[in-house]
Amino acid sequence: RKFAKILDEMLDNTMLDILDGERVSKASKTVAKKLEKIYNANIPLNNGFGRRIDLIIATKDIELSTSEWKRKKSPAAKCLQQQAKNIRVNKAILRYFLDLPISEADKNKLMTVGMDWAGNMGYMFAVKPLDDVFVARTLYTLTIPTCIDELPFFIDTLDHLYSWRNHHVHIKDIVLKALCKREKEKFFSSVLGSSTTTAIDIDTSPNVYLTPTRSRRRT
Repeated sequence: RKFAKILDEMLDNTMLDILDGERVSKASKTVAKKLEKIYNANIPLNNGFGRRIDLIIATKDIELSTSEWKRKKSPAAKCLQQQAKNIRVNKAILRYFLDLPISEADKNKLMTVGMDWAGNMGYMFAVKPLDDVFVARTLYTLTIPTCIDELPFFIDTLDHLYSWRNHHVHIKDIVLKALCKREKEKFFSSVLGSSTTTAIDIDTSPNVYLTPTRSRRRT
């Protein structure tokens, strides 16, 4: 929560909300439900429950990105597991964006930018569509000072966090504009009997795979 306080100050008056404390990502829940429907629940995904996330950035209940934390000195294998989960959930959010009625010019600007942390050290990454695949790449390394000597290095981290903030403000504007357009299309379609909206097949693959959950045995 200490880090979230820094973000609270940065995101003040931006219409961006911080949802922290192991919340279930709506995007991952949608993916889990679709996967269970496609595979007839042959893979255990905890009844479409979705994945718990440490910190979600949202606007008007629309998820824009996710970030995760591990304790300091967590094993590298655990950090990589967290990385894979975080990238997949950010990709799921991006898939939702791409299904909105967004102009090609704005679609080219779309990407989700999240963070992974282990203690006071972390990094920022982006997930972006490239032709028919999605690519994740590291943007910046981040550090939170634990002593006075480290304060000068915190300036770079603050610069990167403000870039992260500005990106989310920009994506928020694109997504909210697209949602307004979709609501208008739905209304006129329902009253006029014709539709210009793009139909989304709910039975198609979400193009994201979630790790199956392990069943807990009682002893």
